[in-house]
Formats: sequence, structure tokens, C-alpha cells
Amino acid sequence: MKKLNIFLTSFFIFGAVSLTDIPQLETKNAHAYSISISEDLGYYNKYVFQKMRDAMYQGKLKAPDYIKSNIIELSEKGYCSFSGTKAYASKPLLDLLYSLVISKQLTKDKPFSILSLFRRGRNHGAFESNGIIIGRSIDIDIYSGHRIHMNTPYDSLKAIIKVINNMPEGRYNVGLPRPGGGNSLDPSKDFFLPVNSLRQNERSPTGTLMGDLKLIKNNEARELISMAVNRNKRAQILYMMPDAVDHLHIKALDDGKLY
Repeated sequence: MKKLNIFLTSFFIFGAVSLTDIPQLETKNAHAYSISISEDLGYYNKYVFQKMRDAMYQGKLKAPDYIKSNIIELSEKGYCSFSGTKAYASKPLLDLLYSLVISKQLTKDKPFSILSLFRRGRNHGAFESNGIIIGRSIDIDIYSGHRIHMNTPYDSLKAIIKVINNMPEGRYNVGLPRPGGGNSLDPSKDFFLPVNSLRQNERSPTGTLMGDLKLIKNNEARELISMAVNRNKRAQILYMMPDAVDHLHIKALDDGKLY
């Protein structure tokens, strides 16, 4: 707590700080959030979501109304009420959100838009042993004004590159948009990773980033995404997978986790 108070004091006196200056959670077990760790996690949630709330009020961050409500509650309390309990973003997800939302590339005319943040179950909201929910994933449908949808694959590519460029140090799994979406398939329009069967959806084709990158169908997309991944040495993407028609999915991984 003393560290956090010193940090907040220095922030208000000296202004914005880099990601490395943000208070770090001291946790012996990243996957079993104790009550005390939840309290510390709450302070970090409050700080990051205050940044997101400010960006939202400035028109630089867009989201559905229920996510806006989550953002406001998180900025005030450090958690939001969800499925009858408290929900927090994980430390790695907060690092990602902070880095994406403070980017100077964002303006009112070139916003960041969140399609999905907290959802019950799986990556977006898992119940922990103490009853709280931890969200570890985000679905992004616009970044720096570029829409992520398979109706506009080249605009999607621009957004994906900008997101990768802004990812902070951490470990991630990434879901790329695909044509069709849901139970629909359209292999003739595959642009990123190929999907010829629903069994291939939400799965890495090869289990490795380098293998997955080689399978990207469009030559320009394959080259530019590979370059972006190689350029950003901070972010370690473990693998990519085909996901949905209208967003980029990112899961920020806890230490030691592969998925």
C-alpha cells in the first residue's frame, strides 16, 4: 500500500508515467487471488480504468453501454459487479489495456473500440477459488480508427498491426478475424488464417506462432503481421488462431500459462 501511495503522489505531481512505473502486484500465486491480492488488484484496476474512462469521455474510446458502465464502476471502485460477484481485469490484461488506451495514435476521429470485455466463463471471466471473477481477454473491433471486420480485411490488417505495435511486455494468444463467423464458413474469402471446418475455429493451426504466421493466406497480411511481431520484442505472442468475423481477440496470459 505504501508503494501505491508513493506512486499516486508522484503521478499527480509529475504527470503521466511509463508502463514500468505502474504499481506491480506482489503475488506468490498468480492464479489463486487471495482477498488481500484482490484488494491490491483493485487499486490497479481503478487506475487503469480511470485512464479508460477519461479516454471514453474524450471520445477516444468507444464501447457498448454495458461496457461503459463497467468502465465507470471499475474506475470508481476498482471492480465491477458481474454475475452476482466482483469482477476484476487480471494484471496482464490491465497492462495491455493501459498500453492500448494511452497511445497517441488515438483521437476522437481515430478511436479505440471494445466489442467485449467481461463475459462469464472461459477467457473473458473465470471464477476464482475465492468467488471473484477475473477477466483475461478483450475483443477489439476498432483501433486507431481502423475497423476490424472481414468486410474490410485491409482495414482490419491496419488495425491489427497498430495493436501489435502497442502491446506491452507480456505473453498473449491472439484470435484473428475470419470470414463467415459463428457457424458459417467461407474458405474462398480466407484472408488471415484458413478455416475449412468449424473444428479449426478458435484453435492454433500449428501450436506455434511461427507456424501459424506461415499459414496466413494473404501475402501482404502474412508479411506485415510477421514484421510487426518481430519488431515488438516486448510482447510474446505464443500462437494465433482463427476466431470471429468482427474483432481481434487477445488473451493476456498469467505467468506460466499457455492458454
